[in-house]
Amino acid sequence: EDVFTEKSAVYYGDDIYRERLESLNIKLAEVSKLDEDDDIDEELLTGDQSLEGIMESRKEEENFKGIFKDCKFFLSREVPREILVLTIRSLGGEVSWSSDLGVASTYDETDPDITHQIVDRPSQAHQFLSRCYVQPQWVFDSVNQRNLLPVDDYVAGSLLPPHLSPFYQQRGIPASGTGGAAGPRW
Repeated sequence: EDVFTEKSAVYYGDDIYRERLESLNIKLAEVSKLDEDDDIDEELLTGDQSLEGIMESRKEEENFKGIFKDCKFFLSREVPREILVLTIRSLGGEVSWSSDLGVASTYDETDPDITHQIVDRPSQAHQFLSRCYVQPQWVFDSVNQRNLLPVDDYVAGSLLPPHLSPFYQQRGIPASGTGGAAGPRW
């Protein structure tokens, strides 16, 4: 089997690539969440960890995993669909795109329940007043900051704020994911 041919098929839009992309929008099986009453082995607690600290960490992690749970997104054709679909769906959101771009589109642009439309053009021919129009960076910055950021700085056509790195230490607060160590200072 020719590796170059297989890679080029994935990158240049044949059926394998489309099937992989479309599979991202198939409903995932739900995994049961841990109850607060679930036992934690006291022997696994080390150092400054406490049962309350572990339970708080679990709660924060569950909240983060659902950061987009109340959001319904529509992706415009000019945005990077694959990474946005994976990111949004992984964190609880619903996402779709124009049916002209793929068969896995689950709802139309006219759906009144859409809360956010991801765009990468300065202006839109038609805008719905019931939703926010934001640039893709809003999704990634919200993930990096582990909460939904205000959309005002990310509206279509605006100059974007500097990209927010999850490893940047801000005002003496350790960056998330660094195990309490300070992140790089830029």
